[in-house]
Amino acid sequence: MCRWLLLIFRIGCARVEQREETKNINLQVYTKIGKVKTLSISGDYSPTNHQIAFEINLNRLKLNILQPYLTGIVSDLKGEVNGNFSIVGTTEKPLIEGTLDILDTYFILDFSKVRYNIKNSITITNNEFKFEDFNIFDPNWKMLVLNGNIMHNNFENIRRMMHLCFLIPRNQIMNLFMEQHI
Repeated sequence: MCRWLLLIFRIGCARVEQREETKNINLQVYTKIGKVKTLSISGDYSPTNHQIAFEINLNRLKLNILQPYLTGIVSDLKGEVNGNFSIVGTTEKPLIEGTLDILDTYFILDFSKVRYNIKNSITITNNEFKFEDFNIFDPNWKMLVLNGNIMHNNFENIRRMMHLCFLIPRNQIMNLFMEQHI
C-alpha cells in the first residue's frame, strides 16, 4: 500500500509517493520548456534515517534564473547548462558527484563592466567543484585559463584554490596561483 500525489503544472510535473511499509518517499519531478525537459529530479528520501538518493539531470537549463542571486556581481547573464549529478548520503551530510557543462554563456562582470564568454565543464566531486582548463574569453577573444577548485565541508568552510593563466595567442603574460578562504 502506498500514498501518492501527482501535480501537473504548466511548466512540469511532480509525483510524490510514500511507501507504507518503509515510510520512504519517492520523488519524481521535472520542468519543461516546450518539449524539452530542462530539469528532472528523481530519487528517494527516508524520513526515519534521513537517507537521500537523488539523480538530477539538467538539459539546456537557462542560467538567467540565477540572475537575482548574482545582483551586484554579474549582470546580463545568458546561456544554458547541461548536467548530471547524484546526491546521496543524509540530509545533514549529502555527497554530490557529477558534471555541469556550461553552454555558450556570457555575462558582464559588474565591477569591470566587461562581457565574458565561457563554454566549459565543471566537475563536481564530494566537497569540491573542480575547474580544469576552464577557458574564459573577453570581448577581444583573449583567453583566461582557470585551473583549480572550490573546496567546502558540506558547503561550509569554503576555500578556493585557483591557478590562473592570462594568455595572448601564443604568449603567456601572467600566471598566478592564489588561495583564499571565504
